[in-house]
Amino acid sequence: MERYSSDYKYKALTPIGEVFIRLDVDKKAGLIDIYAGPTEDNMTPAYMRIISLQDTATAVMFTFFQYDSTPDAIWEIFCEWIKIEVDNIRRHFS
Repeated sequence: MERYSSDYKYKALTPIGEVFIRLDVDKKAGLIDIYAGPTEDNMTPAYMRIISLQDTATAVMFTFFQYDSTPDAIWEIFCEWIKIEVDNIRRHFS
């Protein structure tokens, strides 16, 4: 992921092509709203929640939606890619 502005805007190369990404972050609440799409004017949201558990444990919850404009084939690629990224997060923080 490559940052292209100072206000949490990025570009990333994904299995479905290059996308623009914007992050809206609330560190205190543990919220990360992720907007991604082919252009800055055409992004859809996904949501990540960071939840403190007992001791030093943390849970991460992702919420994604398949919008009417998303073909099933693209959605399936996305779902497989997310599994890989979740494993990467787990390895990095374990």
